[in-house]
Amino acid sequence: ILEPAKTQKWSVFGLEHKQWNDFHFELGARVDHQTIDIESNRKDYDDYAVSYSSAVNWMFAPNYKLSLVGSHQERLPLAQELYANGKHFATNTYERGNENLSAEKSNNIELGLHYEQDKLDYHVHVYHNWFDNYIYANTTASYKDFRLVDYTQDKAKFYGAEAQASYALSDVYKLSVFGDYVRGKIDNENAPRVPA
Repeated sequence: ILEPAKTQKWSVFGLEHKQWNDFHFELGARVDHQTIDIESNRKDYDDYAVSYSSAVNWMFAPNYKLSLVGSHQERLPLAQELYANGKHFATNTYERGNENLSAEKSNNIELGLHYEQDKLDYHVHVYHNWFDNYIYANTTASYKDFRLVDYTQDKAKFYGAEAQASYALSDVYKLSVFGDYVRGKIDNENAPRVPA
């Protein structure tokens, strides 16, 4: 599916936090650089991405915390998204990469409620993500007995919720349940292959 390729990445990141009365503030930033050398006549990849975030946590009552997170995230494309050209038997697809993909960028907001006590703890989060240049595998046609998939980019928005609850049965065992819900939209259509 892919000619031999070598991916190298490096990142520099920083995190700062400050407590003020019942509020805890956080700031973070990261710069990523990625090169992919492909053993073919296709062009090598070389690019960087910048991500940053801020958060505030409010301990508004004993054992309770409300959190608000805002972030801008950038993701660089993978070698398979850039250079794939072949049959992927696990997904019954024939994949074609796109060496002109640029960094995927998103602006995100998340609101969370947390409760923590000796035996019981739980949290609930809701979020919304707005993407520029969202990278996805788009099924375009059929090729022999396979679905033809082209990696492409478009504007997208994702929103959803997740929750988890845990109860300590003893000092050794804890029982947990988890669930989530997510919707992804591209041009008001459901985004393909959206994982939980």
